[in-house]
Amino acid sequence: MEIFMQRVDDHAIFPDRQHTTDAGWDLATPDNVVIPPGETVVVDTHLRIGLPDGYEGQVRMRSSVGKKGVAIPNGIGTIDSGYRGTIKVIMHNLLTHSHAYFRRGDRIAQLVIKEIPKINLIEGDVPIDTDRGEGGLGSTGR
Repeated sequence: MEIFMQRVDDHAIFPDRQHTTDAGWDLATPDNVVIPPGETVVVDTHLRIGLPDGYEGQVRMRSSVGKKGVAIPNGIGTIDSGYRGTIKVIMHNLLTHSHAYFRRGDRIAQLVIKEIPKINLIEGDVPIDTDRGEGGLGSTGR
């Protein structure tokens, strides 16, 4: 399958995979980024993608970014197949006393493309007579 991706301007850095077996493509920052302690910034990659119907793009955190004390606060960002704006990465500096620095070209996230099954949600009674039942939030122990 081929999916088109477009650089919106000369700042954009086309994503790549370090290994052919990698699940995702690395997204790099096209600009230098400074995130003050406890602050959140939105990094625009200057890239847009043409996902076909039935697919989504998942923007996930790279472990190397997490080691710097930075997280993607919404966990995984979703790119719907109908979206044609640029891919943006929300980044939050968890550190309380240090700025987080990223240089142009630093890999800040990864893009994983997933197929979405066609499912219809139907309103109705849900049986709860399973082994687990309504147990949640640590009900199975440590």
